[in-house]
Parts: sequence; C-alpha cells; structure tokens
Amino acid sequence: MKPFTGQATLHIAGQQANVLLSLDMDTGSFEAEMPVGLFPDELLHQGDGEPKEVAITGLRIHLPTGTLLANEMKDLRLDGNSYVQNSINTSPISLALNLANDRSGTIRVSLRAKPAMVHLRHEPPLTDKCELYFLNNFFNFMPMTLKHNTTDLSFLPRKQSLSIISPADIRPASKRLGLAWSVFQGAHVTHTASYWDSTVDLAIRKPRAYNRGHDLFRGWDNAQSLLQQLIDTFLAMNEDEFNGWLKAVRFYLEGLNDDLDYDVRIVDFMVFIEMFDTSNTMSKQTIAHAFGVSTEFADLVVRMRNKLVHERMTLWRALPQVHSDILQYQQDWRCPEIDFTSRNYEMLCILFFLHLHRMVNTFIVKTVKYSGKFDDCAELIKSITGKMV
Repeated sequence: MKPFTGQATLHIAGQQANVLLSLDMDTGSFEAEMPVGLFPDELLHQGDGEPKEVAITGLRIHLPTGTLLANEMKDLRLDGNSYVQNSINTSPISLALNLANDRSGTIRVSLRAKPAMVHLRHEPPLTDKCELYFLNNFFNFMPMTLKHNTTDLSFLPRKQSLSIISPADIRPASKRLGLAWSVFQGAHVTHTASYWDSTVDLAIRKPRAYNRGHDLFRGWDNAQSLLQQLIDTFLAMNEDEFNGWLKAVRFYLEGLNDDLDYDVRIVDFMVFIEMFDTSNTMSKQTIAHAFGVSTEFADLVVRMRNKLVHERMTLWRALPQVHSDILQYQQDWRCPEIDFTSRNYEMLCILFFLHLHRMVNTFIVKTVKYSGKFDDCAELIKSITGKMV
C-alpha cells in the first residue's frame, strides 16, 4: 500500500526537529526525512544502550477526505540505521522540491511503533457511523444487511477488502465479526482500520497474505443466513469460549489453505478436532459422537493422527500402514465413510482428507445451528469415489 505522507515534529532524547513523515503500511514503519544536521548523528542510531525516548507531535496527513491528525504519538523506537542522501551538487530547489527525484542533502530515519495500532483523528468527521475495515477479503458482491439483537450490521465486501458498518460502536466486537467472516469465506481476514466518532484506529503491521481458501457456504441464496448464524454464535459466546474458538479457527483456516500441502493441512484439521474432543485423549467414541461420524472413521482419525504427529509419517505412508494395522486384528473391518476395497491408497489419502474436511465443516455448521446448504465436499468425494470403481 502507498505510504501516507505528512508533516510532524520528531522528538529524540529531548531534542526536536520538523520532519516530513511517511507511514508505509506494507512495512509497518514510519520514515522521517529531514535536512542533514538537524540532529547529532549519535541520536539517530539506537546502539546497544538504553532505548532513546522517541515521540512525534503535531502530525498532519492530508487525504482527499480531510486531514489525519495526532497531537502526540509515543511508544516509538528507532528502527535500524539512518540513510543519508548526499551529493556535492545539492541545491535549495532540488532539496525542497525533488522534481527529478534528485533530492540530496537529507537524512531518513526509520521508526517503529510498539503498539499494533495507532490512533489518529480525522477532520472533518468521516461519518456518523462506525466502520470496521478488513483486508484479505475474496468476495465481491452486493452488500448484506444483518441484525444482531437490536444492532444493524451492513457488510460491504469488495475485492481484497471488507467493511462492516453500524450506527453503534462495534469496535469491541471486531475480533468476533472478523472471525465470523473468516470462517464464512474460508480464509483469514485482517482487521486493518476502524472509525468511530472522528477517531481512526490504524493497524501498522503488514498482514499476512493468503490465497483464497474454501468458503463454507454453498449458493448465494444461503450466504446471508449462514453469516447471520456465525455472527450470532460468536457474539453470544463468553470471553473464554470465544478465545478457544479464535485459536481453533486458526488451525481450521490453515487446513483450508491451498498454499500448504496435504500433510500440513490434515494435521491442522486434526488439531481443530482434538480441541473439541472432550475426552482429552483423542477417543474414537467421543470424536464419533461430537463430530457425527462412525466409530470406524473416528478410529482412523485417531490412528492417523498418531502416525502423522508422533511417528512423523507422511499422509501417503501413514494411511496404508494404519489400514494394515487395523486388518491385523479385524480382517472384516469396513469403514462406512470410505471404501478401502480398491487399495488405491493415493486416491484413498485424498478421500480421507476430504472426509476430514467435511467432518470439521459439519461440526461448525452444527455448532452455529445452521441448517442450510454448506460445503460438505460431497461433489469432490463422489467424483473421486467414482474414479476408483
């Protein structure tokens, strides 16, 4: 993202100077540029001693909508070495205007903010509503208006970004609303900015890039009802329950991530399953009951988890080994979910992954009390099963 650029006063260890200040959202760093000599060189390097006191005052960044302001920003630190642009042919106009990218005679200092978010003021007010702004959205369709209790929530998805707008202050619910959308679209969204009552909260940590995962809903007619159930469920949870889901969903979303190979994704799904196994021992009985699968498939999940994690086997080696182990003590063993008759283990491994994916998705929609269509992997399972006949 292009940096925001404005003017401010930079304070370092009791000395100050007016600087050109930019905030680069891709790196999460501030850069102060000023003529050489305004600060002694030793102040512009952190060194090994006590951290220098660094602050910014009087920040003004001009935008098409108005001006971003900050009276004072503390909790800053010098980040790395300064960079001097110098030339024997420096002139006042080249220094001031940089018309041919020929500016010299300045020094650039990189600064880092310790908090994950900085708080700015926008003048004039942007709106009388509250807005949460997220990056890494993959949908681009018509707005959806939902309601939680008496609070209206308008979802405005655009390619790469998502806004959630409400007449009420919904900033305390940002994690829960973001989690609901992440599960809905099958990939993590990053809360990057929010606005309420002239205050702009801006995240200055570069979000991790994700490729598109696998969205949970099926059919646009079902999208709004599923999102409504996700929102109602996460907003109603107490703090401990929500924090547990927040952690578990991280593994779930990694399981959906096509950037990763099956070996990693399948372990992520298994960690999610283990988090909701009330026996604390990966019991096939409790897994079968909680996730609505046969005890045979649950037994397969437990055995595969042990091979993949404790014995560090690959998926492709583990499944044939687990199947062989089971047949040694139960020769007529059958799994209702997967037909092992073909012994085509390459295809069976993919089927096992898809059934695991289906099992987790089914658990989520059951938890949020959603009864419509969702991604149950049925078409892929049917297609692969058909190729094995």
